[in-house]
Amino acid sequence: MELNAKKRRGRPPTGRALTAAERARRYRAGLRARGLRQKSVMRRDPLLEAVRFAPDSLLTPGEQDVLRRFCAGFRRLPRMPRRVAVFGSRARGGSHAHSDLDVAVMMDVPRDPAFEPVLSAIALSAQQPYWLDGYGISLRPVALYRGEPEAFLNAIRNDLEVVWTRP
Repeated sequence: MELNAKKRRGRPPTGRALTAAERARRYRAGLRARGLRQKSVMRRDPLLEAVRFAPDSLLTPGEQDVLRRFCAGFRRLPRMPRRVAVFGSRARGGSHAHSDLDVAVMMDVPRDPAFEPVLSAIALSAQQPYWLDGYGISLRPVALYRGEPEAFLNAIRNDLEVVWTRP
């Protein structure tokens, strides 16, 4: 037995193993032989295509995914928001494990009582895949309506990172 011989990992070479590309080619050929056709349709989602993150964004990939899920849920809203922006400690990069992901949802309409419960439900469903044992990404949407005082918006203006604009 050689001491310097490297031990190979994985399945031993048999000469019969196929690459993934070859397996896929044979699968499609078998479908064609039976008169079937594999059909793959990917529709573009205009709500998801409108989500944009700055190249120098301080948001983690998990936070970006939660925001994409959140924006994809806007179909359930009675009215479409004008813009969505992130603010607070996660946007500034000074967050810790228990920091909320604060999101400003800017509306073109006056206050609507049916809007906020649906917005909260969308936020809850967007963050659920990232919750584990009480820890995770906690999404906190704040609805800002037309015609209301802009004191809060002026206070967070320096932290705002717009991530979605209505298509």
